[in-house]
Amino acid sequence: MEDIIGSESILATSISIQKIWLWNLIFIVASGYVYSIILLTAGTGLLNLVKGIGDFSLSVYDEMQFIANLALCFAFLGAATCHYADYSFGKQMTASVFALIHLACPFVFLIWGSRLEVNQNSVWITLATAVFIFLIAFIFIRNSNKEKLLMNTQKLMMAYNNTNNTIEE
Repeated sequence: MEDIIGSESILATSISIQKIWLWNLIFIVASGYVYSIILLTAGTGLLNLVKGIGDFSLSVYDEMQFIANLALCFAFLGAATCHYADYSFGKQMTASVFALIHLACPFVFLIWGSRLEVNQNSVWITLATAVFIFLIAFIFIRNSNKEKLLMNTQKLMMAYNNTNNTIEE
């Protein structure tokens, strides 16, 4: 139902699909950044209170890796939401794959994060991966139009109605 309402609001406005998609990404990543900084600050404060850890230092590479990881999150989120462009089957499959990868990333970094070495190469590899994934997502979004969105939204509405009829019977 949420997809249908989102599609109708895109179709009702003169704003392009690309702008809505991009501003959605910027808002989510910026709010996630603020949230993560608050959590890191609170966690560091708790460690200082509980364990008495006085020094908590970060290197320049740590900060650069954090920014590169933020760019990678932006790219994964962009690729995971590329199906909003027109809800075509190919875009939904691509978005599903990237959504699963995006979902798994925090757990992967929790398991192997202490073993990863932060250096200049890791920062550049992360940034290059982020740019590559974002360009793929942007190409998907760029190759969409409102006519495809309208046709696929009608299919979504028919599927939603058929699901409701099946449940009621």
